[in-house]
Amino acid sequence: MIPSSPLPRPLVLLLPSSCSPLAVAGSPGNTPPPPPKKEPTTPKPQPTMTFQQLAKTRYSVRSYSSEPIAEEQLNYILECARIAPSAVNFQPWHFYIARSADALDKVRQTYPRSWFATAPLVIVGCIRHDQSWHRPTDQKDHGDIDLAIATEHICLAAAEQGLGTCWVCNFDAQLCHQLLCLPPNEEAAVLIPIGHLAPDAAPRPTTRKPLTEIVTDL
Repeated sequence: MIPSSPLPRPLVLLLPSSCSPLAVAGSPGNTPPPPPKKEPTTPKPQPTMTFQQLAKTRYSVRSYSSEPIAEEQLNYILECARIAPSAVNFQPWHFYIARSADALDKVRQTYPRSWFATAPLVIVGCIRHDQSWHRPTDQKDHGDIDLAIATEHICLAAAEQGLGTCWVCNFDAQLCHQLLCLPPNEEAAVLIPIGHLAPDAAPRPTTRKPLTEIVTDL
């Protein structure tokens, strides 16, 4: 009697430990691996508010509640001012935060209005004229333009945070300089009251000139 030959062992390819043995073509139960699944594409988040909507949301608020502003909100607003553009990137500005009773009392003396006194915090925007860029052809000081850009960053950022602001330029700048003991190279140019809106706060009816009146195609 002739002894039968041993059956051939099935061929198995050695794969990394994280993989399963791969069946050889022709072996029982062999099926091709399924194609890799495509990960679903996550749609890009859409802004909750366009810039134009934000610009239209902002208005000059003249009635504030006594609710304090969260530190995170204030830091966010100031960071938006910090990254504002300026001529030659000189950043010739300085901002003073008046929120203590003593500081607010001094600032309110420079603009004695009842609505202004309702704001729990006021930012005093100053121009550092010794750091601003002057246009060579006529020595135009661009510090006022630079501060205006940063100030509007503050107002728009506050509006995005659900807070109200108002540009105040009709204040006693010399008295403000004196009461706050500002250095001689700084000009107090704008006061920015910031706060949560009072229940009676509402925008005043305003109009804007049409584009045909303010734009000329050359």
